[in-house]
Amino acid sequence: MSRLSQENVLLLHAALLEGEEACEAWRGWRSARTLETMDWPSRRLLPLVATNLAGRLDEETTRLRGAYAAAWYRNGLLLRSTARALETLAAAGLPALLVDATAVAVRFCEDGRLPALDCADVAVRAAAGRRGTDALAAAGWRVTAVPGRRAGAMVWPLADGSGHRLALHAGGVEADTWARAKPLEWSGARAGTPAAGDQLLRTIVRGAYWKGAQPLTWLSEAALVVLRAGEELDWEVVAAGAERSRTALWVATALECLVEALGAPVPSATLARLRAARSSRLERLAHGASVRAGRVTPLPLVLEHYRHLHRLDPSLGPAHFLAERLGAATRRELPGRLARSALRRLRHA
Repeated sequence: MSRLSQENVLLLHAALLEGEEACEAWRGWRSARTLETMDWPSRRLLPLVATNLAGRLDEETTRLRGAYAAAWYRNGLLLRSTARALETLAAAGLPALLVDATAVAVRFCEDGRLPALDCADVAVRAAAGRRGTDALAAAGWRVTAVPGRRAGAMVWPLADGSGHRLALHAGGVEADTWARAKPLEWSGARAGTPAAGDQLLRTIVRGAYWKGAQPLTWLSEAALVVLRAGEELDWEVVAAGAERSRTALWVATALECLVEALGAPVPSATLARLRAARSSRLERLAHGASVRAGRVTPLPLVLEHYRHLHRLDPSLGPAHFLAERLGAATRRELPGRLARSALRRLRHA
């Protein structure tokens, strides 16, 4: 689990803090970077920066307003397409949840002040994946790549005729999360979103375990939940869920990062409970390796990732896990991928 860089912290301050502190953070970030050289995790926060600093920095108003307008337009098109997809799933008798970045944006960002979205995430029950893709295909969506597992779900990447992207997650949402889901209606569509505690836990755990996840992306989403959910955020759900999934070390580290970077209102009793939660030697080794991880993922971290994903999806065998992790299209490619991975480890040992 990589920590935020100083530049990342300044950008979060500019997007989420108030008054002169946000302005000073933006000036600090601009002294080291330019808008033209921003990476995607940073660029997606520009709409939040623009609305947060509106009227405060005259010299930046035009450029930030342009970034906001572009993201507002693209987000609107994507969310309208997503609303139509939700209507299609509902007509097929398939309950659906908005999850991940889409749920955070719709639930915790008001008045169109959303981070830039490039894909909508929608979850259905584990057994409904094929029915969901068939229903969406009949409505003009197409599967754009081979579905793959992600955090206990089978995920189908789809796009409509205008190129708007949607990831359909079949599974990966626990029964308690479905039961606590909050109803949502917008643009004529009905769906649900995870309750604040469930979404916060999901955001942190997926960020910690998903290979390639950008810390600024998932920590900014976690920050939006913590800072804006208010009394809806049930910390008992977060702590109990982390204990049950044996991810308390990762959740504690992420929340401590938010406290350190943003002064996030995380109860000290919750942090103490997470730190005191029982953990195995493998979990402790993997967590320590995740904090120090460099170019090559340490073996304890790989084993812990498999343990966590296997708990979510017992059908996931070691060979399938390794094939997906190493990018092997078939099992016949796996030995060669394993050999190259072993050579990389030897070179960086």
